[in-house]
Amino acid sequence: MNSIVAVYRSMLRYPIEFSKRKRLKNESFTIFSSNCIGGIIYNTLGKEFLTPTINMFFSPEDFIKFLKNPKEYLSKELINLESIDFAYPLAQCGDIVLHGVYYSNFDELKNSWDRRKERINWENIFIIMVERDGCTSQDILEFDSLPYENKVIFVSKPMPEINSACYLEGTEEYVDNVRQVSSLTRYKSRLTSFRYIDDFDYVSFLNEEV
Repeated sequence: MNSIVAVYRSMLRYPIEFSKRKRLKNESFTIFSSNCIGGIIYNTLGKEFLTPTINMFFSPEDFIKFLKNPKEYLSKELINLESIDFAYPLAQCGDIVLHGVYYSNFDELKNSWDRRKERINWENIFIIMVERDGCTSQDILEFDSLPYENKVIFVSKPMPEINSACYLEGTEEYVDNVRQVSSLTRYKSRLTSFRYIDDFDYVSFLNEEV
């Protein structure tokens, strides 16, 4: 049944992806993303991963640290952090931790990180963060103050005072009584081809039209 749904969804997804790819003008962009959204966007647009932040996530605090000095962190050798508390590999990168949630082992995470960091286009950087995984109001303010022209943080309620904030209606959820943004990469229903992230016009964002 799952394979049938996947084929059906793929057929419905094709015109969506075709339209987005046709509109895209920016051909060689690097997305630094706090979670897997960046990878979904690259795949949807049929583009090579010009970033190491693929199939993984950072804590909000660590992501902001990374963004403040990415070249310094990218120069560091990843160290394997073995932990029985996680079902996926962890990597120490200086004083931050990479959560390789979609990697089978540390070597796969490290090899992918090392290979993809060499592709970064430092002249064409876009930043995506999500209010989840313990993200605080202070984290949001700190993110908003970062010196990147093209950045967005998806938030769990309208925040007009935050220049980089984007609220997508219906994406808020509560975890342990804390409001956060739910997974934006998931499909809206079992038989739809639309993901929640599709409510954000990321093609215009990458084209620098918004």
